[in-house]
Amino acid sequence: MVERNDLTPYLVKVARPVFEVTVVEVRAGSHEEAVALAREAAAEIPDEAWSGAFDPDSYGFDIQDVIDVEQMQAMISDGIASPDAFAMPEGPSDGIRYAVLRADTEGGEGSIEPQPWMQDVVELMLADLASDWAAELQELAEDGFDIFLERRRSNSGREPSNDP
Repeated sequence: MVERNDLTPYLVKVARPVFEVTVVEVRAGSHEEAVALAREAAAEIPDEAWSGAFDPDSYGFDIQDVIDVEQMQAMISDGIASPDAFAMPEGPSDGIRYAVLRADTEGGEGSIEPQPWMQDVVELMLADLASDWAAELQELAEDGFDIFLERRRSNSGREPSNDP
């Protein structure tokens, strides 16, 4: 591979989803009660009882942050910013949270799985986020995956994950 000198170095923070599973046995009087009891019990299950890993065939990556290294170094040397201002912590970036859309690809049913962070967000912010998600899901439903993916690439400058 030929090295190009005109390329700019960037630091890019990438996230990927990992879904872990376990089996919980509960005694309940109904399906709904079993679900509620399993949700309660799941919070107490130790990490080592869960199994799972990233599945690149089913899930993609999310770009959380992009930093131009040369601009960062110039801002630090000019005293405009401190190195701490560009720190990328190992965990998720501040303010970035993920919603879980559950898809039963055999039965054709989908649902939103509420996440704990949602109860801590101001109602107006959650309504705005839900509106954004609904608009993108509507585009996906109307245009299909390939057109939706291409539009995201060309409009947002943000590269969607796992090209088909």
